[in-house]
Amino acid sequence: MNINQIISDIKLFCDPFTDIVQQPVKGKKRLTITRNGRDLTFDIDLSTGVVSGKNRSIEFKNIRSLLASPDFADIRRYAETQQRSFKSIKEISILESQIEYSKKTIAAGDLISCITPTEGKSNLILLDGPAGIGKTFQITELAKAQSGKYLTDNISPPILHISSSGRRLSNFKDVLAATTQDMGASFGGLQVPMLVRHGLLIAAIDGFDELVDADGYEDSWRALKEFIEDVGASGTIILAARDTFLDEQEFLQRINSEGDLDVSLSLAHIKLASPVTAFNYLTDTKTAEEDLDDLSKEIFSSSSYALRPFFLRVLKEAGGWKKVQTEGLRAFLVKNLIDREAKILSRTLASLNTESAIPALTSLFEEVALEMAVRENNLIENEHLTFLADYCFSGLLEESDKRKIMHKAGSISLLELSNTKNKRQFPHTEVQFFFLGKSLINQLANRSVPNILRRTILGAEHLDVFAEVIATNEPTAAKAMQFLQGVMDGDSSHDRLATNGGALILLSFSSGLIERVDYVTANDATFSGGSPIGTLHDVEVSRLDACGCNLSKVSFEEVKIGVLVVDEFTKFGDNLPAIGALEIRGDLPRVERDPNNITKFIEEHTTEANHQDLINHPMVQLLGKIARRSIRYCYLRDGGDDDEGTYMLRDPRWTTVKRVLDSYKRVEIKKGKSMHGRPAALVRIKKPVELLDLYNEETQLIMKELAK
Repeated sequence: MNINQIISDIKLFCDPFTDIVQQPVKGKKRLTITRNGRDLTFDIDLSTGVVSGKNRSIEFKNIRSLLASPDFADIRRYAETQQRSFKSIKEISILESQIEYSKKTIAAGDLISCITPTEGKSNLILLDGPAGIGKTFQITELAKAQSGKYLTDNISPPILHISSSGRRLSNFKDVLAATTQDMGASFGGLQVPMLVRHGLLIAAIDGFDELVDADGYEDSWRALKEFIEDVGASGTIILAARDTFLDEQEFLQRINSEGDLDVSLSLAHIKLASPVTAFNYLTDTKTAEEDLDDLSKEIFSSSSYALRPFFLRVLKEAGGWKKVQTEGLRAFLVKNLIDREAKILSRTLASLNTESAIPALTSLFEEVALEMAVRENNLIENEHLTFLADYCFSGLLEESDKRKIMHKAGSISLLELSNTKNKRQFPHTEVQFFFLGKSLINQLANRSVPNILRRTILGAEHLDVFAEVIATNEPTAAKAMQFLQGVMDGDSSHDRLATNGGALILLSFSSGLIERVDYVTANDATFSGGSPIGTLHDVEVSRLDACGCNLSKVSFEEVKIGVLVVDEFTKFGDNLPAIGALEIRGDLPRVERDPNNITKFIEEHTTEANHQDLINHPMVQLLGKIARRSIRYCYLRDGGDDDEGTYMLRDPRWTTVKRVLDSYKRVEIKKGKSMHGRPAALVRIKKPVELLDLYNEETQLIMKELAK
């Protein structure tokens, strides 16, 4: 028993500008402190660690029990507050989730009970998964379960849910203080590390990758390191982040760069729902896997965005996946939410119809997302929301309805209640980033550089969403990127425009909006599963996601990539960039740094000579482009808006490709809704993933017939 450490821990609960009075007693240490204006005296038995209260006849078996008591942290009161908080939140239909932890698959709710703390070390659990997988939901569910257990057994530590809310970790003490104040806890941010060390709390930092960015913010890493140092050689800390954040080796290097921390790191990966689980969740049935139709299997294919819980919940409310047509899944999600909101408003406001409400709402949510990005905060005040609503609906409403919309602004259903009074938030960062992407593209197209491109860092979670934003309006995106390229060519400022702009330009390159990129640097970048064609010259990227991409038509000239993210569908050509490491996704995820292993993977995924003639044939190239786009979008619209899918179907070769696919029953065409007064057919490619597999027997037959 370290009596000096115990005294230091108790001292944290002293009233400001008061101190501990120490008095020796035979075999004991008597301490008197002032707490909440009252003098409290305790005797600590130096041999047994038992603590006796002198103000009232009460005994604590150890210092941990004392610190948990009502006179100190009052952990029971905190658990009760958590339970009331959870009961105030509307119950939603739960999709059961699983977590891969310690090479085992466990129920998500069993994670805490499966954690075996390592004695003498800070125990870090890195909980990861893609955006929308339900990291926040899982932490909330764990917190709900833990607070319930504590109220039953007085042992299981409650979880302190520390949310980033768009903030950075550079001043983590403020984040902790805000979290404890919001819950009205009897302890503050200053006491949290000590309570974690004693096992009275589990700290769960949600959105950890937003608090500390993998490519910068060294002060944020330093703040996290200081928090772990304050916790000391015990306690459990959960860090929730996207699965593209850092691998285990990089994380340990970052957090323990000087080798002076003794930490134990465990990885917990939230798994996607199975296609059958997703289908049954949507349909409230118990369908067997063999009974799923082809379209369901394709939409709910392995690693599909459609399998993520947040999307499935919205999809369930919308009446099922069959309403998803030419939009990408995120675009459909946002469109559905706005349409629903517009109908509600048009029923409330006599002078507003649904058609007019949709662009006004879109503008409002773009302004809100931009404001949040500028502030680096995921919350917006009701008063500010009222001001933005007045601006966005100006000229559309009669005076009486204008007053109504300003009054209603704080209760627009798309912006949900937050834990902070009089502040709203988007239902998910995916929705927030979609509107942010639309705002950035529109501003650039109007020849204005948004300030946040100079201030913040665009990460993989932003770019994945922005790819779909670009696909929804490619003419505007092309105009925006042309302007951005011109600005960057003449920009000599030392801010983040260079790396953020570089990421956006590379994303546009993969979408076919740009054919050549010169002198670009980026931190995070993605090719978004496309088939880019063109030249990259003197380009340097820290991390490039090329999963599902065909890179065989890209000419790499003096290109350096720190980490290239790939999967089994990534295809290479003869021309390659300099690659520092390969992050390989799929059934056996791993990071390869050995040059020989990198070369081996690339060779195995380089188009073979006997396939090269087939791959280079224009008909087969068009088939590959259509197949890759069909993986991301359920349908392509023939004769609709000027997006890339429509351009593909306008290609004169499409008639032949369609005829061959039809002969193998691999294409479905049905009548779609009118676009600008004319009907537009909806084209669905069946089993598009197989059309990218050069070793698939039917795919080879289709390609050979196209190449005749």
